[in-house]
Amino acid sequence: MRIQLPTIYRTSVLIISGLVALSAHGQAKDCCSVSTQQWYTPASKAACEAAGDVHASNMASNIAAIQACTQNTMKQAQDAYSGTIPGLPAGIPGMPPGGQIPGMPGGTTPVNAEPVFECCNISAGDFLGEMSEQACRAEGSSFFPDTPENLDKTNVCHQQTAGGGGGAWSVEDYEENIENGGMEDWASENRPREFTTYGVNPNLTKGTPLDIQVAFRSRDAHTGQWSIRLKNLDITSQLPPEASMAKAFMGPQIFTLPAGLATCKEPCPTETGDNSGSVNPEVFNSLRATDVKSFVCGAYKGYIAASDELVIAVNTSGGEGGFTSGLQKGFTRTSSDWIEFAIPMQAYPGGAIPETADVGINARIMARGNPMTFGSSPFTEVWLDSFHFCDPMQLIAFKPEVISGNTTTRIADREEESLGVQTFVNLDNDDEDGAFDNLDTDGVDGDDELVRLRLELPMNSFGKVELKADKVGDMIELWDDAGKKTKFETYNDEVEVEELLRANADGTKFIRDVWVEALKPSARPKDQAFTFIFKNRLNNDEQTEDEIVLTALAMKSLKWQGLKNSADDTDQLDEDPNWPDTADGKAYRVFPGKRFDGDEPEATPRHVVLVKAELNVAPTRPVKLWFRAFDIDDPTASGDEVDREDADEDNRTEAPYSKGRFVGNMEDIQEFEMDSATGEFRYQVPTQPGDNVKIVAAADKDFLEQLENDDVKLFEKGPVHTSKIVDKHIFKAEDSVAKARIRQPESWSTDTLTIWRKLFIEIDTMDRINHNELEAVIQDVRPMGDVASPSGNQTWQKICLTINKNLYDQLPETSKFGRTWYGDNFVGGHIIWNQFKYGIDSHTNREAGVNDEICLAYPKDWRPLTNDDRNDKIVIRDDDQDKNGSYLPPMVVTVKTTAAFKPAYVLPVTKDIPNSNSTRPFLLHLESDELSYLHELFDAGFDNKAHSRDDNFWMIYLLNAYQGKLDEDGDGRDKGSALSGQSDNDYGAVILQESGRETGAAYAAKGNGTGWQLPDVPPHEIAHLFGAIHSDQGLMGYSEKKTETFEPITLDRIRSKDHP
Repeated sequence: MRIQLPTIYRTSVLIISGLVALSAHGQAKDCCSVSTQQWYTPASKAACEAAGDVHASNMASNIAAIQACTQNTMKQAQDAYSGTIPGLPAGIPGMPPGGQIPGMPGGTTPVNAEPVFECCNISAGDFLGEMSEQACRAEGSSFFPDTPENLDKTNVCHQQTAGGGGGAWSVEDYEENIENGGMEDWASENRPREFTTYGVNPNLTKGTPLDIQVAFRSRDAHTGQWSIRLKNLDITSQLPPEASMAKAFMGPQIFTLPAGLATCKEPCPTETGDNSGSVNPEVFNSLRATDVKSFVCGAYKGYIAASDELVIAVNTSGGEGGFTSGLQKGFTRTSSDWIEFAIPMQAYPGGAIPETADVGINARIMARGNPMTFGSSPFTEVWLDSFHFCDPMQLIAFKPEVISGNTTTRIADREEESLGVQTFVNLDNDDEDGAFDNLDTDGVDGDDELVRLRLELPMNSFGKVELKADKVGDMIELWDDAGKKTKFETYNDEVEVEELLRANADGTKFIRDVWVEALKPSARPKDQAFTFIFKNRLNNDEQTEDEIVLTALAMKSLKWQGLKNSADDTDQLDEDPNWPDTADGKAYRVFPGKRFDGDEPEATPRHVVLVKAELNVAPTRPVKLWFRAFDIDDPTASGDEVDREDADEDNRTEAPYSKGRFVGNMEDIQEFEMDSATGEFRYQVPTQPGDNVKIVAAADKDFLEQLENDDVKLFEKGPVHTSKIVDKHIFKAEDSVAKARIRQPESWSTDTLTIWRKLFIEIDTMDRINHNELEAVIQDVRPMGDVASPSGNQTWQKICLTINKNLYDQLPETSKFGRTWYGDNFVGGHIIWNQFKYGIDSHTNREAGVNDEICLAYPKDWRPLTNDDRNDKIVIRDDDQDKNGSYLPPMVVTVKTTAAFKPAYVLPVTKDIPNSNSTRPFLLHLESDELSYLHELFDAGFDNKAHSRDDNFWMIYLLNAYQGKLDEDGDGRDKGSALSGQSDNDYGAVILQESGRETGAAYAAKGNGTGWQLPDVPPHEIAHLFGAIHSDQGLMGYSEKKTETFEPITLDRIRSKDHP
């Protein structure tokens, strides 16, 4: 709170010593020299400040200089006492020096000693002006001089002119929160404990008794049993005759000792004669307060002469001992009745109004209009009582229910401007009806985002009030009731108290509750201000204000961040390439499985991500938010085995982890406290590929519980809606996704996070090709006549050669599956004789030990082979493309395999796989197609087999081989049944380069589907490891319509397996 005062800091921290000393050593010296540390009289205030010095009206600008000047002046003033007036003891603390004796330096001319008073016309209730008592009475029977004796009559004039106090607080609200602020504990007859009253100094010798008592205990109390009475004291009668002469010459005020009291820690230096620590907060702030508020309240009564003013100052200190806040106010109103006053505290630069503090109180009679000069009228006499911290006029804010759980938790008065109140932008549906609260037109029952403001004044308040609020209708809305039935319209308009406020139930206060709804988020903290203004008619329309600031919070963004579990093992998650353009928002992908750590899988899967939340601004106090995870519909499929539209959720990870979980919490909803604009928490994702999750934030847990993403219901409204989160009550009432969808989803919910899995593939390759060509010797040449060329448009010649070998007998033992399967094995191949190639037309495989016959067909213009060529060597090759000694072609598992598994949310990985045994012995043919044989074959080379059973680490084995067993190599009579590859239905598969090539060529020649080519073999065989079967069709099929992609049923099998 604040009050409009010209200089709030002007003398607060130096009131004890500073004012006393300044008065003592010359009333006109109001400029402190920074260099000499002396007070002097400047030509003007501007001249003082132009010299770089400190004017008395601006003490707060250089407290250190002021203190130094004051201490020097005090010393000079005390020195002056001993030599100016004979018989006056030196060093009486707090007492101004006497007037100069005539003839001494500094003397002045005599002045009229007759006192003057305000003259009150009690009929009109106005003061006529200042005059002598005799002159006032001469005006008529309705005119009385404003003297203490006539106060009961002149009260009527004082009430009209006000002059401080009145209508400030009610005695019913008094609370003793300042130690001895009620003047109930007395150290002596006339001194409250922990106060100094500038009374008789106990250090004075008995031979020079001087009564300077200006404070007295009084039973005329405002509260309790006691008050303190302060009265200016004329000490002329106690001084030598020379003093009376000075008084006659200088005027009566020169020997008037001004009354006052100030807090002072026992033993008080001013009571013992030691003034050295009077400005030290540890000495001055002697009272303890436990409930510091924004106002200091108290009460006074009595007569204040026209020349005088009652000045009250209060300071607080805390922490490391410095002054933190304070106040000062002057009062001129005279009254025979108690006047309750309230003065607003003001934080000093760099300080703050504390919660508990050490308190200093100072009350002095000063010259009216001149805070640097003491009062001089011997008639001024006032009573003081009931000092306490208070909230007389208040603008109170209560935390909203969404933050505190109720609407009765009050914002501490000292925090109203430093922290203020905060709430969330109103985006939920607290009454669970058919509209969000900010769109409701028929009121809202239980809207927990509303902030309650209470305007409050004492019942005896008179004047005008105003509630200032900006951005109404744009950033905020004001309501007259918590149910939002009626808007509050009386803002930014100055009205009488009774027009805005209403009496409370017991008739002790004026109050009015106003409810604030935040419509938009704050651009910066505390950017919405509310100011309650009261112009007190009983106090010259003095304006008092109380301000509260509000921060409207909202989620600015809610984002995913990886933890070394992106596609490239960084924290930066990339966009999901499967996410359709027609789907809502964006999707990012995460790979939660383990990775290799050296030669072994790491111990812990990478299934945790960060959820990074950012508010629009930093909250002024920590706030709780709530987060809930949703399994949204898969937008990449509809109406097939992948899309499970018959269920409201379609993730394949088993409960309770189907949506993942908040780390450290098995509940669906997570509470998280944010004490800054940004925060993050950890979330463990589900693990099945294609699962997805979206997280929604809310300030209200109840609101999260009424949200849903029902795949079935949303799909009925169109596939584009299936990833949206809606309020189930609004969706039911309105049957509209647009109306029911959560407000501002781009801020209050994450994008979709899709689960992908890395499939690590260890690839071994057989060694260099051998036994794929044979050498023989021609034993006989037999012409067979003419034959048609393969194209049919030419006539070729055919001959048959008997060679010196049985070719089956030349096969490796592992290739010998039966002679039956070796007939015509070399058809399509050729022989090489003298660097000429002749195509093989047929091959007769004979029984063991009988030499084979090979027949050739070639154009007639070629050099014919005859019996003259017997005993010549030839090289025999079948139609295989690769020669002996060459390496197998590399296995193609990148483009086609990656593309095939992409719809299954699986990423094959073949690089950087630990593999110390990657080259396997060459086999011309597989020995068998039995699973036991394949297991044995794979076990011999699969270095990472031990890790192939880990659900969190998908690891398989592929062997790059040459041909299937003899009856499946695609050569000879059964060329169409070539085997392209085979899995063990467990952890590995063999990819057959040559026989797979044969198969692809054969199907291509027939014009069949594209899925028969060699690059299609790895994804086909890998899918078998996930349980896919040939009847799935698509890439798994054996029909002529075989394609390069998996059918939905295969994708469902892959996405549903714990591991391959």
